[in-house]
Amino acid sequence: MIVLEIGEGIDKIQLVTTYSPARESLPINLFNDIIHRNPNSFILGDLNAKDKLWSLSTDNPKGRILFNWMEDNQFQIVNKFIPISTRSDATIDVIIIPNSSIIGSFSVLQNIGSDHLPIIWSSNIQAHVRNKLTPIKRTYWTIYELFLSFSSSYWDNLSIYMRDKVEFFCLYERFIALLAARVTTISFNSSYKSSIPVEIINLIKAKRNLHQLVRRTKHPRFILEFKQISKLIKKSIYIHKKNCWHSYCKSLSSLDARLFWKKMKCHYKSLSSPIDGFRLNNSTVTDAEAMCAIARNFYEDQLSAHENTNSNLEREA
Repeated sequence: MIVLEIGEGIDKIQLVTTYSPARESLPINLFNDIIHRNPNSFILGDLNAKDKLWSLSTDNPKGRILFNWMEDNQFQIVNKFIPISTRSDATIDVIIIPNSSIIGSFSVLQNIGSDHLPIIWSSNIQAHVRNKLTPIKRTYWTIYELFLSFSSSYWDNLSIYMRDKVEFFCLYERFIALLAARVTTISFNSSYKSSIPVEIINLIKAKRNLHQLVRRTKHPRFILEFKQISKLIKKSIYIHKKNCWHSYCKSLSSLDARLFWKKMKCHYKSLSSPIDGFRLNNSTVTDAEAMCAIARNFYEDQLSAHENTNSNLEREA
C-alpha cells in the first residue's frame, strides 16, 4: 500500500494505491486510519472484492465487507459494471472516492499484456499549494559540447572494439544523459515569466507525459495522442511567433527616431564576416585601396549630399 499526500491546508487530499490478494482479508483497519487522518482520500487498486452493486460477477465475502465499509463512511465506486479482468466479468480493480466528490469520467484501455485492463480516470479535483517554487533549469551547452568533442575519439574507438552494438548504444545513451544532468543547474523561484504562453507550456508538459507513456506501454492510443499533440504544439508555436512579430512591427514608429534605433540595436549585435575581396569583370579585387574605391563609387549616389531642411528627424540623425 502506498499513500501519497497532495496539497496543503483544507484542500489536502490523500491518494491511496493498494492490493489485496484474493485469499486475504481487506485491510479495513488501515482504511479507517487513512480516512481518519484525512477524509478526503481516494483509494485505487485491486481489492478482489466483488458485489452485485459494481460487478457483473457473483458476490464474495470481501465484496460485502467493502460495501458495508463504504456505506458507513460515505464512499462510492467510480467504475461500476465494467469488466477489468481478462479471465472473467469481474470488476476487481476499483476506484473509491468520497460521496461528496464528483465522479468524473473513466475509460478502460486495450490489453497491454497483463491479465488486468488499464483504467484512466479523469476528475476535476484540484489540490491548491501555497508558496509553490518553480524549478528553473539551466544547462551549460558550451561545456556539454566541449565534453562531447574531447571524448569523441574514445567513443569512436569503443564502438569499434565492442561487438554488441546494442550494449554500446545503451552505454553511450547513459553517458549523454548523465553528462547533460552534470552540466545542468536547478534553481527554485516563486515566480517566473515564460517566453511562451501558458497554454503552450501545458501542451508541452502533456506531450512529455504522453512520451513517457508511449515508451513504457507502446499503447496505440498513446502513440496517436502523442502525434496529434506534437502537431498541435508545432502549429501553436508558429502562430505565437507570427503574432509576436506582427506586434513588434506595429511597435516600430518612424516618427520616434530615438526609440526606432534603440530597438534596431538588438538586430545588429552580431559581427559580419570580413570581406576578402570583390568580384569585378570576372576577376577578384583584394587590394584594400581598390576595394574602397569600388565601394565609394557604388554608394556615392546613395550617400550624396542633400538639402538640409533642419527637420527634427535630421537633428535626431
